[in-house]
Amino acid sequence: MARPRVASRPPRRRAHGRPAGAFFPPGGASGGRFPLYSYKPAVLRRWHPGAGIVLEDAAETSRARWRGYVASDPPGSLVVDAGECRRTRGDLLAGIVRILRSTAGRAPAFGCFGMHEWAMVYRSSSPRHELPLRLGPRGTDDVVEAHELRCTHFDAYRFFTPDAAPRNREPLSRRTQADHEQPGCLHAGMDLYKWAVKAGPLVPGDLLLDTFEHARGPHPRHAGLTLRSA
Repeated sequence: MARPRVASRPPRRRAHGRPAGAFFPPGGASGGRFPLYSYKPAVLRRWHPGAGIVLEDAAETSRARWRGYVASDPPGSLVVDAGECRRTRGDLLAGIVRILRSTAGRAPAFGCFGMHEWAMVYRSSSPRHELPLRLGPRGTDDVVEAHELRCTHFDAYRFFTPDAAPRNREPLSRRTQADHEQPGCLHAGMDLYKWAVKAGPLVPGDLLLDTFEHARGPHPRHAGLTLRSA
């Protein structure tokens, strides 16, 4: 079967003009006020064709020094070394696939109301930020106690305060992440970007950019905090 040639990749036009830098504070990518992902903008500048696509006339370019590529036919071509990626990242890739399949196969739940943000400061004398609480400590605690915590995303749950974690409908852990992720969760959708980055050159560049744009917005305000533009 003939393989398609990918000689170059022109920049994709986007429906909006927000620069990538708007998503990257100094510490990494952010889902709002606080960093969520540690990946730097350079991740988006290094385009990959994805598995099975031969890049002709690429062996004399800087791409030849990138990890994850091997020589291919016709001479002078490069292709993503899918076999090596699977050998070195096999467990990681299997875990990603397990999480994504279980998430896609589960009915969405929309009743959490973003209460994870409130649970992260519940009964805390030292919140992990310096922003004022919109309702103050007592008012914030009252909101948490008036609602059932229904978080299904471990990377939000793990930041719950010690008093908030037992109030969640179910305890969550990294080991059981695939058992709880569900497609109605904002963060599960944002994590598509994380999974695409972790899969490395196996993921086509256009798909990586799609997951990036999905991850960076729009996002709800951190409901318990008072945020103002500088």
